[in-house]
Amino acid sequence: MAKPDQTGIRIKVPASTTNLGPGYDCLGLALKLYNYIEFERLQRGKTQLIWQGEQKHVVRSHTENLVLRAAREIFDLCGVRPPGLRVTLRLNIPVARGLGSSATAIIAGMVAANELCGNRIPREKLLVQIAKFEGHPDNVTACFLGGLTASTFSGDGLAIRKYRLRSALKVVVVVPSYGLETKKARAVIPKHVKHRDAVFNLSRVPLVIDRLVTGELSDLQCLMQDRLHQPYRKPLIKGYDRIVRAGLNAGASAVVLSGAGPSMVAFCTSNVEQVATSMGEILSALNISHYVLILSPDNRGTVVERFDRIS
Repeated sequence: MAKPDQTGIRIKVPASTTNLGPGYDCLGLALKLYNYIEFERLQRGKTQLIWQGEQKHVVRSHTENLVLRAAREIFDLCGVRPPGLRVTLRLNIPVARGLGSSATAIIAGMVAANELCGNRIPREKLLVQIAKFEGHPDNVTACFLGGLTASTFSGDGLAIRKYRLRSALKVVVVVPSYGLETKKARAVIPKHVKHRDAVFNLSRVPLVIDRLVTGELSDLQCLMQDRLHQPYRKPLIKGYDRIVRAGLNAGASAVVLSGAGPSMVAFCTSNVEQVATSMGEILSALNISHYVLILSPDNRGTVVERFDRIS
């Protein structure tokens, strides 16, 4: 078996929750739950994949394809192809649950490949490549930069604003056992929307940003109302209305769908454990296996380290 070089590259990428109610495809928030992907250059031979972490049994084909496809995109752009790679994936972010697992795979593959190519692609241009590969920028900008991000494609690049959030904000995430592919969740959204519905969402986006940054969350549930995606996705989410009511009654400032779902997220500054218990009890009553996470915002984003192998 081919031996790896003595140093490797470790990529740490946070989870994300996106849309945040009205900010469809433009708002994202990085969360302190991480996937770790290590790349080591081999002297020769084929790519070796090593799977670790809580999600290793359910993400193999999905993440394998995405990490390696993303890496090859950068290798091809740089005109470089290593003779072989050893890729170790320690995966903690659930797949097809609306928490940015695809974004983490794309970011890890492209960032690692760029590192192995001597960082030929500048950071800003690399993020553009990542967003184009993903198809929409909301998840990847939050995972890449950390914090709360507002982003959109602008010409050949991206227009982005990052906001750092206070650690007092907690995000309760209810993760059901069933998955929901983004493609299916997008398919239920109508191709055309009413003018008043578009205005309804547009008028709320800057105020959602303001409330999350300032921590003044008293009217957050009203501001996180949405008419573009959640009403159409609601039938795909078991117990949606009951989960929202349970979270709000327990003291959450707002409860919304995380990304395309089916995970639900509650924003809290108090009563966090009570909110987590109350939302989870709804799924238990529906006989749906699940788990609940209590997470903080991640303001750092993707982290790259080099490590020495111990022979």
